[in-house]
Amino acid sequence: MQDLQIDWLRAFVAVVDTGSITAAARQVSRSQSAVSMQLKKLEDCVGHALLNRGPRHLSLTPAGFDLLAYARQLVELHGRAQIAMRGSSVSGKVALGVPDDYVSSYFAPLLRTFASRFNEVEISVVCEPSSSLLPRLDRGDLDLALVTRVLSGNLGKIQRQSG
Repeated sequence: MQDLQIDWLRAFVAVVDTGSITAAARQVSRSQSAVSMQLKKLEDCVGHALLNRGPRHLSLTPAGFDLLAYARQLVELHGRAQIAMRGSSVSGKVALGVPDDYVSSYFAPLLRTFASRFNEVEISVVCEPSSSLLPRLDRGDLDLALVTRVLSGNLGKIQRQSG
């Protein structure tokens, strides 16, 4: 059996966490075809299918379920080793504001990835509507906020806030 490549494992974990190859590709900064190829190589390496692929649904096979815990540990340990070899790590506290409707679908996978790579950063997340987050950002209660605003005459456009 050949070695399990960390990129293959990272892609596998991303697919499981995001629920799709397309979303996983964005998370690991690869193309959809590259992530599919990495999954194929991982499955060839372990000799088992890891995912059941339906028309719009992915689920773990028993072998995929067994590998997932190890894959998470290896990806996390790899990240820690990289931080240790850099000689310094990122630490501190960050207060983030995010509207409720973004948390589960978009923000949770990003937080998991960030936390696995920068486990010395304490993140507090405030989930409120954008209209409540902006004043908190202005007061300095939040370090960063993901907000949307409808601008008069420009329905549906997102305005980036700078501070």
